[in-house]
Amino acid sequence: MKIRLIAYMVCVLLLLPCFVKSQDRDSTLIRLKTMLGTLKKNESLLANEHIYIHTDKSYYAQSDTLWLKAYVLTDYLSATEKSGIAYLEFVNDTNIVVKRLMLRLYAGVAQAAVPLNNVEFADGNYTLRCYTNWMRNFGDNQFFSRTFYVGNTNRDSWFVNTSAEAGKEQLKIALQFKKPNEEAVSYQDLRIKVYNGKKQLFSEKMMTRLDGTLDMNIPVPLNTNEVNVRAETLKGNLRRITVPVRFSTDEVADLQFMPEGGMLVAGLRTRIGFKALNAEGLGVAVNGTIADSKKNILASLVSTYKGMGSFTLNPTADENYTVTITMPDGTQKSYALPKVQKSGTSLSIANPLSDSINVKINCSPELSGDYMLIARSRGQVYYAAKLSLNGNAMAKPIAKALFPTGIVEFTLLNGKGNLLNSRLAFIDHHDDLQLTLDYGSAIYHPGDSVSMVLQVKDKDGKPVRGAFSMAVTADATVKTDYKANENIWTQLLIAGGVKGNIEEPGCYRQTSDPQMWNALDLLLLTQGWSSFNWGQALNPAYKPLYQPEADFTIAGRVTNMFNKPVAKSPVMLFTNKPPLIRDTLTNDQGKFYFTSLPSSDTLAYHIQARNKKGKSFNVGIAMEEFKAPDVSLNPVRRLPWYVNTDNTLVRFVQNSNKQQQVVKDHIPEGANVLKEVKVKATKIIKGSRSLYQPGRARYTFDQKDMEKAGKKTLYDLFVERIPGFMDGIVLKTNFRWFLIYNSPTMVVVDGVSLNAIYQPLLFEDYRSWLQSQTAEDVLGIEVFLNAAEYEVTYLHSLLPSNQIPFIEITTRAGKGPIIPFTVGTYLYKPMPFAQVKQFYKPRYPVKNPALLATDLRSTIHWEPNIITDYNGKAKVSFYAAGTPDKYTVIVEGADLQGNIGYAEGKVLIASSPK
Repeated sequence: MKIRLIAYMVCVLLLLPCFVKSQDRDSTLIRLKTMLGTLKKNESLLANEHIYIHTDKSYYAQSDTLWLKAYVLTDYLSATEKSGIAYLEFVNDTNIVVKRLMLRLYAGVAQAAVPLNNVEFADGNYTLRCYTNWMRNFGDNQFFSRTFYVGNTNRDSWFVNTSAEAGKEQLKIALQFKKPNEEAVSYQDLRIKVYNGKKQLFSEKMMTRLDGTLDMNIPVPLNTNEVNVRAETLKGNLRRITVPVRFSTDEVADLQFMPEGGMLVAGLRTRIGFKALNAEGLGVAVNGTIADSKKNILASLVSTYKGMGSFTLNPTADENYTVTITMPDGTQKSYALPKVQKSGTSLSIANPLSDSINVKINCSPELSGDYMLIARSRGQVYYAAKLSLNGNAMAKPIAKALFPTGIVEFTLLNGKGNLLNSRLAFIDHHDDLQLTLDYGSAIYHPGDSVSMVLQVKDKDGKPVRGAFSMAVTADATVKTDYKANENIWTQLLIAGGVKGNIEEPGCYRQTSDPQMWNALDLLLLTQGWSSFNWGQALNPAYKPLYQPEADFTIAGRVTNMFNKPVAKSPVMLFTNKPPLIRDTLTNDQGKFYFTSLPSSDTLAYHIQARNKKGKSFNVGIAMEEFKAPDVSLNPVRRLPWYVNTDNTLVRFVQNSNKQQQVVKDHIPEGANVLKEVKVKATKIIKGSRSLYQPGRARYTFDQKDMEKAGKKTLYDLFVERIPGFMDGIVLKTNFRWFLIYNSPTMVVVDGVSLNAIYQPLLFEDYRSWLQSQTAEDVLGIEVFLNAAEYEVTYLHSLLPSNQIPFIEITTRAGKGPIIPFTVGTYLYKPMPFAQVKQFYKPRYPVKNPALLATDLRSTIHWEPNIITDYNGKAKVSFYAAGTPDKYTVIVEGADLQGNIGYAEGKVLIASSPK
């Protein structure tokens, strides 16, 4: 905190002579003083939280467990004191949240183990998102976000390698299908279809060659860089696989220009940053020229890192500028630069690898006058000064020592306090924690106990007590690029100030490298932005929309039949597992609160309210339910994990397959082996009005399935769990309806057809009903694809009468589509808490080669709670797996008092000596 005090004193010293000289008669100085006072007053209301999550690896197999450690820190990287709850979301590649959990924070940290079962996690790409309620005040760009893969690693999986070449009149596509054991899928009959969006371009029966390859030529000109190839087996087990095929990925799909400070102004020389993106949303190299309207070449444009670069221009009024780039095929493409403003101001930053930042400020001659320059970092003002501009550029060197490590935002305001220009710069004092790992032995062997000592020191070499997490993974099966991947340093110090996707964020930690230092400056010039809202900051009456949650709280409101609050109403809360009974009284607004409740992944609370006479008559309960933020999907598109897979991932799948089966030859001597028992149980839906006996439905989801789904709406549940379910236009009609594999579908609730209530003309009401009902209100769902009995009983002339699917819903109330609740009672199922589990550490007191051969772990060890002692040391040990390999060790964490640290290392597991 010393740097904050020093910076505040510098701000005062910068302003004091001016204040004394003008005796507060200068309106700009008075306004600046008032602004600084308001900013200081609103400091705690503008203090954000920041989250980093350390996971054990970046891709998983179905049935794996994702291990994580969450760090929730303040702007100053100390443990948060605002929030005791964080929200963890798992989002699939269609932006559907498949799982949402709560994390209970202790001193700003939490740990969890999340099973990736095949019901909730189909194979595909996922985004792990985490935030607190307080963070919602600052925009979803501040949320933690990370992508990872989940793959179906059974022995029948296929990998597909693709290549494509786009010509002017046809598209050439080559595919190769392989099994996880790298055996080719030879002489396989397939139906191949190629789509451009929804338009089918190609359909043909084809057979793979001996090496699993096939190719096709599509004589259609295309206006896209991606098509979807769908392959379906024609014999044996039905298999469908969709393969996105991309081509010309180096072609520029978007070129963006960002004038430094915000705009181009006539007569003011300006640096212009640019970023070129391909259709996948990733940076692509470009080169070109900048010309005026008379075709005069004024400058060259060449990207230097990840499609980013910059050039300078002295724009003139009423002139239009064009950038022309050369495409990979030799053709040219033109883009217009932003419009030139006739007058304005400019703010530019030069940030060399030295001890000062050079700030240059200029304005049009007619705008000469007084201005204010404010520099903020980590939510605090560190520099403030009044400037007088007279139409000539002003250059000011500002010492970097004034600011902490991290992003600094320089903002230029006019004398009235209106924001004009903004620019971000990065400061690195190289003062992060120094982590070192001592492995004790240079080489270990399979089954050995690996012991290491973590030593943590501060920048001055003093020992540090802190909280750290460690992941140890096998290089043969887990690809870890710590230079490219994000880490706690890049996430907390860079990502929060950058908009959009950061490619290979780990590289930006190399700030001592001049090339990467310049690349980081380009990143802030092009994608840099500020989440700081000046309107809120300068409003003395500002109140945040979202409040911090110090603890898990159940809250609600008791009302009478006229929706008026019932004060002093007794409210009881109880649950059976674990046994718990609580009671309270409502306040004058009819509200009640229960806190200090247990953490569980399956809690269900019964809540009862009574009037002052102890009766449930004329009282109702309205709960305060969690409303998730609406977050857009990451625009970067990623191929499915089974497409163009590298050898490391193939080995990961192979080992996952081997681990899922017991090899008899490797069972330890004397072990008791149970015979395989196959259990076939028919799911029973209690109270079902189904017209068929249990077991006849194609898909059945029972009470346990509903409890797991929790507050998921029936509509979302249908989309997620019923194959082929969607809403669309019924063939040969002009009305919209629910479809299963393009067949119009009926929904029956407790024996009552929704079609009898909501006709096709009222489809939106029909869908709204499904979106208003949650899984927790339902005991079970049965899906019949060909149901003659249902057709006879329920079908009306509005729908064709051949092979109509029916969905039978059995509610808890059992009274049809309108689900009443018992007066004065409420069954409340909160969002489940993420569970904390102990990572399994196998022990090998006696090395058995047969037993070691079955140990094919990809995550060798996960240690989420490493606490260093007063000497800054902590010991960690684990057993090596059963094969020779090299392990990657990643340790990161914080002292929870303002400092963070990261380190990586390697452990060699050599072949056992004979």
